[in-house]
Amino acid sequence: MRSTGWTETLGDTSKAKPLTLILHTSIDHNGAFHRDPNFTAVVRDARMLTLMVEGFETLSEFQSQIGPLATTYGQNDRIDQIMIAGHGDAQFMELAGLSPKAEPPDPQPDPAGR
Repeated sequence: MRSTGWTETLGDTSKAKPLTLILHTSIDHNGAFHRDPNFTAVVRDARMLTLMVEGFETLSEFQSQIGPLATTYGQNDRIDQIMIAGHGDAQFMELAGLSPKAEPPDPQPDPAGR
């Protein structure tokens, strides 16, 4: 399966595929989502047009993106699936906010111990 780049995805306003929207936390302190194979599978699913919105400080900033994205990319101006990706547990999830110190995620450990 061929991976679609962001420029190509954002340019696809044909509405030929169902739209998946990922609302991604602005605070991914350990880079867990960027290393998760299941998350990557959702993003690369060629049957869907998948867009990810990330990094906003407030929920209203996320909310302000949903309507325009649905109108521009969604079949019948609708979003077919929304995935909310954030750290948390069964009763709490981080989605918006600012990290006091933005640092790149820790690299994955080398299985060979190098």
